[in-house]
Amino acid sequence: GPISGQGSGFFISADGLVYPNGVMSYDLEKSQLAQAYIQNATESFILADHTKIGVKANYRICEVDQFDYVICDHSMPKEWSNEKLNEKWIIS
Repeated sequence: GPISGQGSGFFISADGLVYPNGVMSYDLEKSQLAQAYIQNATESFILADHTKIGVKANYRICEVDQFDYVICDHSMPKEWSNEKLNEKWIIS
């Protein structure tokens, strides 16, 4: 998935999303670039459709909790539910 860093916000399309392990990528360069963007962004967003939930990829970008928001087309899995993550999950 693509990476977009514009202004102070950072958006990433995740290849996989596993809680609590993190946001996953199949591409090493993408994961390294994403880590740099996350450190410098004032707000960060994960974009993931329901097919990415529970998918492990080769490289871990960071923990899900390091992002400000998760934007998904499906509700968060019940087994992931916690107060901190509940506030970050946006269904769109």
